[in-house]
Amino acid sequence: MPAGYYGLVKLMNGEELLTRVVEDDGEYLLFEDPVIMYRSISPNGMTWIQCSHWLLFNKTNLITVHKSKVIAIADDLHENIISNYERFLKEGYTEMDAQNEDIAEQRKRTKRMVEALGVGDANTTYH
Repeated sequence: MPAGYYGLVKLMNGEELLTRVVEDDGEYLLFEDPVIMYRSISPNGMTWIQCSHWLLFNKTNLITVHKSKVIAIADDLHENIISNYERFLKEGYTEMDAQNEDIAEQRKRTKRMVEALGVGDANTTYH
């Protein structure tokens, strides 16, 4: 398969990823924005698929995986799967950006409040 396609990847450990395969050098695959998918079953027996970012704490959205860790790749995905994947990525990154903005604003408010109260540094003692 040539690189530059959406793929459903089954790994040796049983995980299933939905990702863009952007490079294949023969030994390694380069995934962009891999999302892990797993099946959930409600108490009434209804089944649905959930997903989350595969690696949550990395700075880049590109991940290299050795081909020996991959059991199978399906590249014939339905268009609605691809559009839901793209929407998940867009909304997920938008949500993370919003959370980061909220944290930055909260820090600014706290700093302004401390300055308004005239509180000194940690080594200052008030009696």
